[in-house]
Amino acid sequence: MSIISEINSFIDLVARVKSWITERRSKSQPSTPAGRFIKLFEAHGIHRNQIPRYFPEALSLAVVQSDEKLSEVLDQRLIDSASQLFGVNPEWIECASSQVYQTRDFYKYPLEFLDYVDTILSKGSRLKGVVFTADGDSLSHEQDTFILLIESFETHEGLSLERYHILDGWHFDYGKSRAYLSLCVTAAWNRKAYIQGRTVSQEFIEKYSGGCTLLQSEVTESWLGKRWFPEDLGLDPAILIKNLPTIQDKETALRVVINQRAKDTRLLPVEFSIFDRVTTFQEALDSLTEKE
Repeated sequence: MSIISEINSFIDLVARVKSWITERRSKSQPSTPAGRFIKLFEAHGIHRNQIPRYFPEALSLAVVQSDEKLSEVLDQRLIDSASQLFGVNPEWIECASSQVYQTRDFYKYPLEFLDYVDTILSKGSRLKGVVFTADGDSLSHEQDTFILLIESFETHEGLSLERYHILDGWHFDYGKSRAYLSLCVTAAWNRKAYIQGRTVSQEFIEKYSGGCTLLQSEVTESWLGKRWFPEDLGLDPAILIKNLPTIQDKETALRVVINQRAKDTRLLPVEFSIFDRVTTFQEALDSLTEKE
């Protein structure tokens, strides 16, 4: 009987754990359009009672007091307006997709990245960002890095908001990928869109890089992780190739930067003065090839 009792206790424990996990998931990922609509605003620091400020003609304070009341008036126009306001997938609000954000991949396309940045800035928005990179070596084919751009803007009503842009597909321990990453960071800094760096866990990368998790303040504000300086990748060749796994990776990274800058000077850092004594990228490449 004691064995049966222990088995039953274990089964009961498993059931409770599953119930706890399900409850946690349901809280973090609402299962109704009204719930997701509210959650989207709350993720941007907007209390549900403040939502009518953004849709004064369509929503009232009484309506947003409960998901049930909101469900009665939540139509396609409101869903599309909210998705455009925050740059999210309307199908996510509709509970028809798990993809919250459309991600973009600018690997090998730094000039397209620059055009993307210029388009955002041309609307009068302000832009900053962070490169999240996984700690430790990542020699697998998993991406270990993504860029989060944070666009700050004002609505027609004069209300301040932020919109998030996820740029994925980067592999920091792959020479060519790191080189193109450095070119994108340099291009952004030249536009005064300053991108900082944080080292985080691989789990963090997997959770947020794909655009399937609604971004919270731990990602958009506090920027968890150890700080590093991605702008240095484009200023100092020694930093660009540091800890790359092979000589070939290092040579490739240097060649990519040299060739891309030769094609378009907008990928050159605007300010070199404080790095006058740093070895040039061509000299660093020549030094590597001489050692072979």
